[in-house]
Amino acid sequence: MVNLEIISLLIFFSLIGLYLLKNKKHITYKGGISIIRWKRGKEILDVIANKYRKILPAIGILSIVVGILATVLSIFYILQFSLRFQQAFALALPSVSGVSYPAPIIGVPFWYWVIGVFVIVFVHESMHGIFARLDNVRIKSYGLITFLVLPIGAFVDPDEKQIKKLSVLKKLRLLSSGSFINIFLGLLFLAVAAGLFFNIYETKGVVFAGTAEDMPANKAGLSGTITVINGQSVKTIQDLSKILNGTEPGTEIQIITTGGKFTLETVSRPDGQPGSYIGISNASTDVDVKDEIKLYKVPIDWFYGLIVWLHILNLGVGMANMLPIKPLDGGLFYEEILKKYFGGRSKSLIKFISIAVAILFLFNILGIPIIKSFMG
Repeated sequence: MVNLEIISLLIFFSLIGLYLLKNKKHITYKGGISIIRWKRGKEILDVIANKYRKILPAIGILSIVVGILATVLSIFYILQFSLRFQQAFALALPSVSGVSYPAPIIGVPFWYWVIGVFVIVFVHESMHGIFARLDNVRIKSYGLITFLVLPIGAFVDPDEKQIKKLSVLKKLRLLSSGSFINIFLGLLFLAVAAGLFFNIYETKGVVFAGTAEDMPANKAGLSGTITVINGQSVKTIQDLSKILNGTEPGTEIQIITTGGKFTLETVSRPDGQPGSYIGISNASTDVDVKDEIKLYKVPIDWFYGLIVWLHILNLGVGMANMLPIKPLDGGLFYEEILKKYFGGRSKSLIKFISIAVAILFLFNILGIPIIKSFMG
């Protein structure tokens, strides 16, 4: 069977490769990394900075506030999850045709990953560029970065000497603006996903992974998606729980599923609580597109998945980037604050903070899953 995803990837990589070969005179190569500098594009930053010159300073202040809140929340969640021996963040890499990675890496469908990374870094770096131009900082270059033929980011290269002359407030809003736009987009995509979910999806019943041996569901050969029990509609796992919790053990019930009709006699719950038990495992609510748009299920599911991943990736990167770890924006952000109050001691302070937070962060995303794998 032809794998359209693999074919689309080959075409995509071939086009990127041809572009790199055609423009090799204008591309910087180093260790598999290609830096593609655009001659055009910088003027767009000027247009935006000039058009919204009155409102951008207020957005800059908001980005500082949001950046500080992101730092506090990120560290709080890392500490809380680490104490529970759980991950607060995870590494995300592209996956093709459902290929899975060992923990702690999460596989993201390739096209979701490529689109997500492009959106994240493009808006992030563009926001830095807009605030640089707002303060008349020259943009030396603007472009894309690839690893071999895989696009991994975009960049804006402002004049560092001019940035050093800016006030602390202007530096802080420039540094926090990239994470701010990622967090904003992450929340925006969450709102879009929620709106789409309630308009194009509906609950269909309860699905389950299997049945416990010698239990009622197993003996009756229960299969399919549970939709009705004794004439009562079952749309969600909560509906199923409510019905079973209100049924005395030893009661004969009729269950209708997408696989047929089944009659069984309930038994007592293993935990000793009131209600009945039928012996299904890993039960969950079955959610699918509404019947009237079932014909478009494949593109709808793909687009919805993209929106969800754009939410996850933007929010995750925006939050993590504001951690006080150099050379992340968060590290540079807090270095400027420390310079204001501690002068020459700020370098040693930010170095200590960076190392401490980096160790905590790496322990959470790498150490915990590795330890868990050894513990079985």
